Amino acid sequence: MICCYCENNKAFFYTGIVILFILAILRGEGVDRDYETYISIYGYLINGEPYTIEPTFILAAYISHYLTGSPVLIFFVFALIAIYYKSKFIITFSPYICLSLLIYYSNFYFVHELTQIRIGAASAIGFYAIKYLVKNEQRKFIILVLFSSLFHFSMVILLITLLFDKRKINIYYILTIYCLIIAGYLLIYLNISPLRVLQYIPISVLREKLAIYTYQTENGMIEPVNVTSIMQLVRLCVITFIFANSRKFENNTPMVLLSKLYSLSPVCLVLFSSLPAFAIRVSELYSVADIVVLPILATYCKQARMIRLGIVVLTICILLMNLFHNGIVNGYHF
Repeated sequence: MICCYCENNKAFFYTGIVILFILAILRGEGVDRDYETYISIYGYLINGEPYTIEPTFILAAYISHYLTGSPVLIFFVFALIAIYYKSKFIITFSPYICLSLLIYYSNFYFVHELTQIRIGAASAIGFYAIKYLVKNEQRKFIILVLFSSLFHFSMVILLITLLFDKRKINIYYILTIYCLIIAGYLLIYLNISPLRVLQYIPISVLREKLAIYTYQTENGMIEPVNVTSIMQLVRLCVITFIFANSRKFENNTPMVLLSKLYSLSPVCLVLFSSLPAFAIRVSELYSVADIVVLPILATYCKQARMIRLGIVVLTICILLMNLFHNGIVNGYHF
């Protein structure tokens, strides 16, 4: 409720950001699903055992070991980078920064900053880089996206933004997205996986990741993707609303670019659903645009305050679903 009335109260916003940062770096063992995995990877690296992971994590592991003899600085560094750049992303693009803070907290904070810390830092840098694409500074955008890929290799998929028409969402793009979504559901029905093609791409890191995802899927280590989940249906409704009102966004470059990225989220979930881990990871990455797309949408509605209230209610429902139904994190402790 506060987010509907504080709107752009920077004191409230920055206080929230600082609190989220402190909670991220002080969380205890077992709060999230990936904590012990990162501790194990740290152990492998320090003991000189081979492990394929991004260079920034390796560097952070060695620095943390040298300075503290423990992995504590890994979580500090990744949380600092992720929360700092996501706050800059919000400040740069959102018309209602406190509303964006709530959207971020209800979903992405738990998924990224408390769990998948590498993609959390990478996505923060990558989405902030869109600022330079808006300014027609493509070189800076490419450099930052490539830099973000040093935190998580998958961030290179954000370079697809260079192919987008920044001025408008035309009918051809809309039809392409809907055709891909329909094709994705049809392929699921026919039990055909388009991901098989990716196995022939001569990029060792990509092929290794696909092999891992395939192994996990075939051995039942990962649950199948729910392509009719509440989140998927919500995103489909949002992009339908965006496409139906696409003319209103002409020449609003940030909205056009972020909406196009956002529309790729449900597409990737259905097209890549045969490899659940890969589908969810890519879909979640593109959905980061959600943090500012919904607040921007509210500015185009006559009943802006009612729409903001509706977004608050939706995000609270998502927060409760993540905590009590999906069980993204366990009970918090230091």
